[in-house]
Amino acid sequence: MSYSDGYLRLIEVVRETFPANERHELKNPYILDDNPETILATAWGVAALPSTNLERTASCIYTLARDVEIVLTNVVYGTEMDVAKRQAVEAKLIDDQIRLIKAIDQDTALNDLLAKNKFIGDNGIEFVFTEKNNYLAIVSTWNIERHEKV
Repeated sequence: MSYSDGYLRLIEVVRETFPANERHELKNPYILDDNPETILATAWGVAALPSTNLERTASCIYTLARDVEIVLTNVVYGTEMDVAKRQAVEAKLIDDQIRLIKAIDQDTALNDLLAKNKFIGDNGIEFVFTEKNNYLAIVSTWNIERHEKV
């Protein structure tokens, strides 16, 4: 098993948590407004961030860490004055984030592949503006570690 197996299992856990009839997978989780608006309406995506050598080496086994962002998006219908609609979408994103945290923490296959799997936090709920609609997104950061023989 390799470091990428843990990353791929993480993606699979997100896919299992949000099946296609509930949320679509983003084509580009790195640049949200590069995705078709039909997908952004209810979507998820996983983006790999930089990796770090934690300088813990024993017998040619390195401990490598990587931050991973998991993005959830929802469309906001209405105008800026529709506060209740916006708040309902915010609540849905927060509920789905908690659902995701539980699914990732409880996945035994993922925990077997990684030395560490930790939810770090998020930067709050963000607006994504497009020509036709407004969307809200929450970007959650996880830190994953794996011992890798090199």
